[in-house]
Amino acid sequence: MKRPLLCLFALLLFLPVGVPAAQGATSAPDFTLPTDQGTAYHLAESRGKEVVVLFAWASWCPSCQKEMPLVNQLHDQFADLPVRLFGVNMQEKPKQVARARAAHHLKFDILLDQQGTFARAYGVYGIPQVMVIDKKGKLRYRDFGPPPNLVEAVKALAAEE
Repeated sequence: MKRPLLCLFALLLFLPVGVPAAQGATSAPDFTLPTDQGTAYHLAESRGKEVVVLFAWASWCPSCQKEMPLVNQLHDQFADLPVRLFGVNMQEKPKQVARARAAHHLKFDILLDQQGTFARAYGVYGIPQVMVIDKKGKLRYRDFGPPPNLVEAVKALAAEE
């Protein structure tokens, strides 16, 4: 039990932290993923226009299930801002995603990473994981779960030109 916790702690030391910090922000890898509603989303669509908040999750993950009400609240809080919030489902079938959407009354858009291309590009090795990409396409935050100041930080990023 101690070894996995130590490994997780060591990995967390290397993740970018703190949404407001511009220093150390890296370019977010571009991606195009299908949605669970039959359309597609391309990250480049948001560049220069809006902040993108991504939650990597899976329906079988108990921690992800616990965060779903929070993600729904964030969706509502960001509704009038230049912010796109997506749940990025990790390699599940659309039927599983549809059941999770219905069971948890999910309001936010869901992207389907069925082939794991997003997970590989973003180094998603555990879930739930939260990522924030600013209007310039820079990855400003990535960690397991949202920081306590996520709403304020995303609002500040959304206000930037």
